[in-house]
Amino acid sequence: MSAFITIVSALLFTNVSFAATQAQIDNARANGIAWLIQNQNGDGSWGDVEATRIAASAESMDALRRSGAQYGHLYSRALSWRWPMKKRIARRLG
Repeated sequence: MSAFITIVSALLFTNVSFAATQAQIDNARANGIAWLIQNQNGDGSWGDVEATRIAASAESMDALRRSGAQYGHLYSRALSWRWPMKKRIARRLG
């Protein structure tokens, strides 16, 4: 327990910055977009489990849109998956 207190005290009372640089942020963003591109399903969606595929695809599409990739082939493929899915959900609810 005293080791934990020592570590916490050292972190609280030292003037160490853990902020990321802009270059690190840009690199992380580029890696994230690359991961989305590499992991898009063949039907345009993202995710392995049907129950979470809609949320995963919506979040992935939002990330692509925010990155400026909303006019690319991958985004178009995601849109083509989304519209039939939206109709299927409406039938289930309605």
